[in-house]
This record gives sequence, structure tokens and C-alpha cells, in this order.
Amino acid sequence: MKLLMFLGLMFLFAADGLLTRAAVAAPGSGRGGVESKFQSWSKTELWRKARKHGISRRVFNRAMGALTLNWKLPDLRPPGSPARAPHKYDQSEFSSPERYFNEKNINTLVAMSRKRLARWRDDLKRIERRYGVPARIVVAIWGR
Repeated sequence: MKLLMFLGLMFLFAADGLLTRAAVAAPGSGRGGVESKFQSWSKTELWRKARKHGISRRVFNRAMGALTLNWKLPDLRPPGSPARAPHKYDQSEFSSPERYFNEKNINTLVAMSRKRLARWRDDLKRIERRYGVPARIVVAIWGR
């Protein structure tokens, strides 16, 4: 259970820590330098935060193991790389929320959800019976 809790905390802290580190790293430090900074960050700052939340060193080391940056991620912005312009399909929750709450967007989602409720009615009823999750909730999550 502590390992699962730690992994959840790690991802929350990682987003914050990596972005902070990326902003202060020297431009052009290359993959090796960036990876080194990531490892240093995880062994110091991330460990400090994990320990504060009751994670043991053994659990931390086991979870972090051979963790490295995934350089194949399309949106990975290593330190020193130019900022990318926002894309119209970027997730609204992490940018300006007006797109997320735009009335036209909401109306489109409602219409799409109604179609899905009708089209998948029988499957959604089975899901509701088996897992206890109302069909409308499943479709709402699906819509997002």
C-alpha cells in the first residue's frame, strides 16, 4: 500500500519538480546532463518529499530503481529547448480554461454523450449492473 501511495505522490511531485528544474538548467546541457540533473533531483528533492510523507528509503529506492526520462515522449521539453507554441488540441485543464467551459464545446459534448447513451445502452446497462457505475457517469468520463 505504501508503494502505491508513494507512486502517486511521486507523479504529483515529479511534474512540479521537473518543470522547476527544467526552467533553471543550463541550455544545451545535452541528454546526459539532463538525465544527470533528473537523477540528482529525484535523489534529493523527491526523496525529501517522499520521506516527509512517511515513505521509507527501501520503498523509495525500490520504486525509483532504474527510473529514467523517456526521451520518446513527444512533449518532453528538456532544459534549454525552445518553448513550443500551444496547440489547439492541448488539454484544456493545463492551459486556459475558457475552451474547457466554452458553451459550444459543452453543447457538443452533451449531444455526443446522448448519442453514446443511446448507441451503447445495452453495454452501459451491463457495466452499470456489474460495476455499479451509472451509465451517465461512464459516458461523462468517456466524453472527457
